[in-house]
Amino acid sequence: QRPDYNRFISTGYFGYEWNQGKKVKHSFSPVDINIVKINPTDKFVEMLSKFNRIVREQYTDHLLVAMKYNYVYDNQNLIKGNNFVFFRFGIESVGNMLNLAMKLSNAQQNSDAQYTIRGIPYANYLLTDFDFRYYHQYSRKSRLAYRAAFGIGIPFTNSYSLPFEKSFYLGGANSMRGWKMRTLGPGSYYGEQTFESIGDIKIETNLEYRFPIWDYFRGAIFADAGNIWLLRENKTLPNGEFKFNKFYNQLALDAGIGLRLDFDYFLIRLDAAIPLVDPATSLNSEISKTISISKTVLNFGIGYPF
Repeated sequence: QRPDYNRFISTGYFGYEWNQGKKVKHSFSPVDINIVKINPTDKFVEMLSKFNRIVREQYTDHLLVAMKYNYVYDNQNLIKGNNFVFFRFGIESVGNMLNLAMKLSNAQQNSDAQYTIRGIPYANYLLTDFDFRYYHQYSRKSRLAYRAAFGIGIPFTNSYSLPFEKSFYLGGANSMRGWKMRTLGPGSYYGEQTFESIGDIKIETNLEYRFPIWDYFRGAIFADAGNIWLLRENKTLPNGEFKFNKFYNQLALDAGIGLRLDFDYFLIRLDAAIPLVDPATSLNSEISKTISISKTVLNFGIGYPF
């Protein structure tokens, strides 16, 4: 529920999960359906009319008919307390089988050259993402945690962009903690945050040292780096598209400290982070000369961020 609109998502899926030994887990869902209904205010509809199709598609009714697969490798041994690795790979194909059926049946398209089901367009894209984590255990309560994540979604015939629900975003308690949720990027775009910041590509890396303080209290020192980008140029979001020759100069950087209450089965977390490099205002990934405590972002979370 947002001031400008309400978004309702109904979902249903059927799938399989199975283990390959103690370290590997697979999941496959041949049918995963989401029905997304948007109820915008009249003022928001009027504002959307001034933007291009890339933005408008994020706030219209649509269907997602997906096929998904996930692979997870985890060699953690809770008894031994060893160093361990976590790796997840996921891929989902959305709307591609529907496209084939529509073309074979010579179905009619709407004014935006989209196929529809009962008048509602369906999303059409291929998305894949990776999540790698390494944990170096110094003691039972002290460890160094590292994460590297990458994701890309490619829209096809029936979609001009990824739907809002599947787009990548950064900021908040579990990613780039120096920014509020969905406020970072895309790219080095600088302007009024009229909409939530989302993208088709995500690159993120995090480093966090976790240590005991006293009794149930734990501490952390961390740094986060990353950003999101668009695949296609969007004139309403200049410098937001991904380009190989400059994306590395558009990586954001933050650092901070955390305080946690760890009850083994339940963890309460408070992290404070300061942006060090903001792609919207810094050039060539230089450390900002205007670092200020007033820019500190506080994030409350349940459980570890990764």
